[in-house]
Amino acid sequence: MAFLSPPLSPCDIVKQYRFHAAHRNPELRNKCSNIHGHTYQLACTFRTLSEHINLKSGITLEFGEIDRRVEAILSEYDHSLLLHNDDSLLPYLQQFPESLNIRTFPHPTSAECLALHFLERFLHVGLPVLSICLMETPRSGVTVYNQMLNTQVFSLYQSNDDTEHDY
Repeated sequence: MAFLSPPLSPCDIVKQYRFHAAHRNPELRNKCSNIHGHTYQLACTFRTLSEHINLKSGITLEFGEIDRRVEAILSEYDHSLLLHNDDSLLPYLQQFPESLNIRTFPHPTSAECLALHFLERFLHVGLPVLSICLMETPRSGVTVYNQMLNTQVFSLYQSNDDTEHDY
């Protein structure tokens, strides 16, 4: 099978996800220091190489496999309260574990820190994440990049010769 791209051409897969959560940033002296919610939007870019295209299926990564891994992680945060471990409200709110889904972090729950957190989590489950754009609002967000993909590319599937490789 002949492809129009060079043998090592990047194949970037873009997937979009959404989850709902509340958070606060008590270090800011504005409205964001109050508990408030967002419908977070994530645009995730996964990088493979054209040489990893399966000759039978014509794909590098199954969209459904990406969804299964990402959605399993995001479901932990959906409709939850995201707080820094040092948040002064945490001891009080933890008295109500049956009614609150609280997720704590060793860092502030800013868009920057949450995007880096998800980048790390997605890499941990074997996804070849190139970047994550986390939108807090329709007009405000942050994009973080995986600098490791400058030197290595991952594949969840077998190469064209049907032998398994660790990338």
